Amino acid sequence: MMGQYFLLVAFISAWIALFFCLQSNRKKEKWFFFFVVVTMLSVVLAFGLYLQAFILNQFQFVNVFNHSNKAMSFIQLVACSWSGQSGSLFLWLLFTQITLFIALKDRFLRKEISFFILLLHILVLVLLLQSQPFQTHTMQAIDGIGLNPVLSHPLMVTHPPFAFLSYAFLGLYFSVGMAALLKKQEFRWIHRYNYALYVAFLGLTVTMVLGSLWAYEITGWGGYWSFDPVESGSLSLWFFVLMLLHLYPFFKKFGKGRIWFYGVPIFLVFSMFYVSFLIRSGLLASFTAHAYAQGSLVVVLYGIVGMLLVTPGLFLWKAYSKLPLPEKPKMLFKLYPVKFSIIMFMGFLAFLLFLQVTLPVFTQQAELTTVLTKVFIGFFLVFLILCLFQVFRKESSGSIFLKSNAFALAGVMFLYWQYPQLKDSSYGVLCACSVYIGFLWSFYWILRTLRTISLRSIGLLFVHCAVGFLLVGVSVNAPLLSEQIVFLTPGQTHQVGAYLFSQKKEHSTTSMYLGQKKTSPIECITPTNTKRTLYPSLWHYSRNFQNYSLPVPAMLFHWKEDLQIIPFAESGTLLHPNQSVQRDGYEYKLISFETKELDNGFVLEKASIQISKNNHRSEIDKFDLQRVVHPSGKQLTNSSVYSEVLQDNIHWVDTVEKDSVVVLTDKDRIQNKYEIRLKPGMFWVRNSYWLMIFGGVFLLLALIEKYLKKRKKRVQ
Repeated sequence: MMGQYFLLVAFISAWIALFFCLQSNRKKEKWFFFFVVVTMLSVVLAFGLYLQAFILNQFQFVNVFNHSNKAMSFIQLVACSWSGQSGSLFLWLLFTQITLFIALKDRFLRKEISFFILLLHILVLVLLLQSQPFQTHTMQAIDGIGLNPVLSHPLMVTHPPFAFLSYAFLGLYFSVGMAALLKKQEFRWIHRYNYALYVAFLGLTVTMVLGSLWAYEITGWGGYWSFDPVESGSLSLWFFVLMLLHLYPFFKKFGKGRIWFYGVPIFLVFSMFYVSFLIRSGLLASFTAHAYAQGSLVVVLYGIVGMLLVTPGLFLWKAYSKLPLPEKPKMLFKLYPVKFSIIMFMGFLAFLLFLQVTLPVFTQQAELTTVLTKVFIGFFLVFLILCLFQVFRKESSGSIFLKSNAFALAGVMFLYWQYPQLKDSSYGVLCACSVYIGFLWSFYWILRTLRTISLRSIGLLFVHCAVGFLLVGVSVNAPLLSEQIVFLTPGQTHQVGAYLFSQKKEHSTTSMYLGQKKTSPIECITPTNTKRTLYPSLWHYSRNFQNYSLPVPAMLFHWKEDLQIIPFAESGTLLHPNQSVQRDGYEYKLISFETKELDNGFVLEKASIQISKNNHRSEIDKFDLQRVVHPSGKQLTNSSVYSEVLQDNIHWVDTVEKDSVVVLTDKDRIQNKYEIRLKPGMFWVRNSYWLMIFGGVFLLLALIEKYLKKRKKRVQ
């Protein structure tokens, strides 16, 4: 309970520090420093105790019991401390202390910046206290349930810290802008705190890349991106930050666009809090695949709207006119129509994504969200065309334009040579245009960077090339993606596309966190006649007194296409009433399904099934299966029948949706069921992600280099 007391001390001292922020008496400034330091130390100590509870396996705490167990390593236990609702809020609060320390070092707006950061700090702290991180239960727990195995991968361990690092620095940028308005100062803060946007940009980029790699390469969700509400919310913030970064050169060179450095951060921080807690409120539980959607935060959303959007917006509207040299946005549009339109397009794309996240709150029609996603993709293409028009319009020489077009056309012809089926796709013209635009965009930046090479130019090259490569990859993958369900048996070969697959006889079972992993090796012969052994696995584990089977896909990466093999936990055949199912050359049909209640709540289930060969309708088997089910749902007795058509025994495995059955043959018991996906173009998508991260790192290094040069000049 000591941790709870530290959080209460942090809450009270933050309010007292807020009070001293409003005092103009310099003699009381030492008290302001004192209570800010007390707030920071209290949060750090509280998190230290929270982390200690995980490391020492103190299962009397509800969060420790729900998210860890004794089988976890030290690194996993540390990562567990930021799992769940309380852990993520703790991490957010911890990074906020860094921005509070930065605010204390500002000589001009120290108290004003601290005031707004403390307000955001208190908001997160209230939500953290409401989530009860140090709540205990009365039972004597020997071991915990453990972290959800899906979240135990290293990519997911490092994913949340980068997200909350970016959130903290976006809060810092917002606070500095509001402080400058409050102090009625000029616009120097935009120069001094521009680095906060780069830190936020890098943090959001790494967050999305790690999450995408985890979703595709580890869990087998089907792709790097699915426009899940969590993903769209992060991408919305990313576009808002990108908008400000592209506005900065206007301000630096011409002093234009000042109003946007106040207005955009207000909506950005509002969006950050709103989307974050909307996802955790439980309102989007049926729309998001992320497991941390929880309730009890719905009421907070209304407070966020009022506190972080309406109030700062009214303050900006009233205070901005009192600043020196007020400027109207339309002047910037008149001077630079194309550039300004491109920047506004970024804001429009960000708002579309924000709308996609919010839409399910008002309507449960998933089709509207899908339509909005398609609208976003369409406008993104228009956005890139507009950017290309701008960059080539300002070129004094046509050499780069001609070279870029030549390389882009060569790239399109190369891809159509490698993927001839693109010509026959229903979106052939659109794909060709998208691939051409992507290559044109990328090659322009490559040729432009060759003129002057520096840390900043390399960073810009990587980031802009990533956008072009991403468009190329998506344009190739969308029309050519293929998926197929196969049943592999040892000793038999199955062909999918240009690949040959055969199941090996040996299996291996290894102990893993919370259970065991069963691996069934598959021998794969690639189109180049290379033999590769792939290891798809099923992770069988128990958590919270329930049994689960988690597929662990096997991946084969190639520049032309990715191969993904996803195992299934069962290989039976699901039969719905009066519907035929084709499988392995046979037709299965459930003719009737009946239930009869027995004594003491037991239930007798009867199913009449028909099986025939696809090409020999005269060979038909009709038989009845029955089973007795316990009131708890557990199967007690199960009859099996020998089928002359199948030349095999058939067993009733389970009942689904009250009137559908799952049957299994002896042959199925030695078969393994897989979904094999061939995903062309993923090479471009994957490398675009890494280019985006490297670009963000180089841009940050360029800022550090610039800072060190300025500091060296001051010393001299």
